[in-house]
Amino acid sequence: MKLIRKLTPKRNFKGKLQYLGIFLCSFCLQEVTRQLIHGINQKSCGCQKGKLISEANIGREVWNKGKAGIYSDETLSLMSNKAKTRENKLKGLHRTEEAKQNMSKAQKERFKNKENHPMFGKKQTEKSKKKNSESRKGKCIGKENPNWCNGVSFEIYPKEFKYARQSILERDNYHCQFPGCIEIHDRLHVHHIDYNKKNNNPENLITLGTSCHMKTNSKKMKNYWTEFYQNIMINRIVESLL
Repeated sequence: MKLIRKLTPKRNFKGKLQYLGIFLCSFCLQEVTRQLIHGINQKSCGCQKGKLISEANIGREVWNKGKAGIYSDETLSLMSNKAKTRENKLKGLHRTEEAKQNMSKAQKERFKNKENHPMFGKKQTEKSKKKNSESRKGKCIGKENPNWCNGVSFEIYPKEFKYARQSILERDNYHCQFPGCIEIHDRLHVHHIDYNKKNNNPENLITLGTSCHMKTNSKKMKNYWTEFYQNIMINRIVESLL
């Protein structure tokens, strides 16, 4: 592609400087923004990507062609064990709330200009929508869902919860109690801090907005959220006694 002009360097969400420029695609004649190091080497903005790749692969030998069975059983076993070890190290690790908020801020800043979003101006075809819908059917339903907790969500709330719910909403001034929450929630929920629907003590109930309540549904994070909201209630009780 042809470089039209260079832009002022900007820092990405990782804090690294990116040197950008505006390039002219020689195929569709559209102006696109790319990193200088990439735009100079690219032949098109992506409109001819498939065609250019197929042309480049003509006559090129595939690295593993005709090498079936090149690895011994011992080598395959070692490769499998390394992959399992890597998966076990990552298992149980979760991003902190601070890290999630930082990532969210970085993404919002990155796509502040809608034109920078990779899906800007693009629409899914009906064929692709149907294909995606069919691929998701039957997945993550019931016991197949990673957050499945033996059907706890289907348990019926006791009658006293109906009256306790209203009093908790009034106590919390009809406002989400997640610290620093500034979202405008279309609906408020009363959350059981210890996830026990039969425990309707006021100290075990707290008001949360829809999105904040959804965060507590993760099976692996239940202990974290239980301790998190218990500390909030303890601090609130201590403040009321002072």
